[in-house]
Amino acid sequence: MRSNRMFTVILEVKDQMMLTEMQNACKLMWKKSQNYGMKDCLNGKQARNTIPRHSTWRAGKVLELVHSDICGPISPISNSGKRYCISFIDDYSRKAWVYLLSNKSDAFDCFKNFKAMVEKETNEHICCLRTDRGGEYTSTSFADFCRTHGIKRQLTTTYTPQQNGVAERKNRTVMNMVRSMLSAKEIPKSFWPNDVLWTFHVLNRCPTLSVKNMTPQQAWSGVKPSAHKIIVSKDIIFEEDKKWEWKGENFNHPEDYTDAPANNDQAIPLPEDHSDAKSAEEPTQANE
Repeated sequence: MRSNRMFTVILEVKDQMMLTEMQNACKLMWKKSQNYGMKDCLNGKQARNTIPRHSTWRAGKVLELVHSDICGPISPISNSGKRYCISFIDDYSRKAWVYLLSNKSDAFDCFKNFKAMVEKETNEHICCLRTDRGGEYTSTSFADFCRTHGIKRQLTTTYTPQQNGVAERKNRTVMNMVRSMLSAKEIPKSFWPNDVLWTFHVLNRCPTLSVKNMTPQQAWSGVKPSAHKIIVSKDIIFEEDKKWEWKGENFNHPEDYTDAPANNDQAIPLPEDHSDAKSAEEPTQANE
């Protein structure tokens, strides 16, 4: 036994039917486990349908549909303490408005101001507002205000910003232009709110594929805007690290202009004031 430990084991099965049932049960369990695993694999690999690039419906008049989105927080904070910007875009004309915010909670007040301004300007009413599901848009006060004024809400699906693509793309375009302008003019980044306002002003007066043969400003107001008011600023470099030298060589006190010659000529004397001479003569005449 020590040299050869291999030996034959004889198993006698008394009930052949029991063995058959056990084999069938094992086969059934194996098939179920295989099907269960394949289903999980399919669920893990499946993807959602592609979102169309172009909308199948467009507004037929101004304020029939308004897109809105908040961009931020933007770093660094501006000199006035602004961290966010909220945009409103009319779907028909594609004209856009922007408001600068310090906190997201200010979005509701901005929407009320925007609603009053555009409805007064066009004599139309906002019919529908499309936004994401951010807390600034889904608050109770915001929902009650829209319900009271008959404004229909369109909220995007969670983790699907493509459904609010008009506002999302506008924010991306604006921020790209802002970064380019800040880099080109070497301006401190804290001045981004001025560039944001300027960018919206320029985009409203530029042609777009969404509006045929006119600019968003013209589609909104019916009047062709003038481009003569656009002025390119001079090359100004902001040196915030340096201080103004009040006693430097280039600084002249106002009193120095009467004594120092200008352009190698004699200085122009100030006009004489004869009021003191008259007042001095009066007492002498009185004494006489």
